Amino acid sequence: MLAPLTESIFGGIFEGVGRKKPSGQLARKIMEMVDDECFGLGEYMPEDLRQTLEALFPYRNKMFHHGFEWPPGQRQAFAERLDEWPDGWFDSATSDGRPWVFYMSPEFIFHCIDTVEDVLRGLIRFREGPGRKIWRRPEARNC
Repeated sequence: MLAPLTESIFGGIFEGVGRKKPSGQLARKIMEMVDDECFGLGEYMPEDLRQTLEALFPYRNKMFHHGFEWPPGQRQAFAERLDEWPDGWFDSATSDGRPWVFYMSPEFIFHCIDTVEDVLRGLIRFREGPGRKIWRRPEARNC
């Protein structure tokens, strides 16, 4: 449920600044908006937001489409991505020394909750500061 929550929050942000809610490659599209200097939202977001989204959404997508037992190639590809994220974000079970099932660790679950809270706090600061000019009035942007 952390991925849909995060997706909904950013969907509201996109709508609030006059952009269409993205579909597909969600982490990349969210970060494009966050990094867009025209808005200045990036300085209000958690530093590791990109890394968190790039772990959370692909994991959610694999679980949504494949359940717990992903096709072997998908398991191996995800195992190879584990080095992109801090140790302890995902745990796994193996069979014959190969990945079989991945699951989010309690550490990553709590990290995602903290990230959502940090995003909301940052959004409040943004909305009260520079975002005040463009929130729900994107025509007021100077870019």
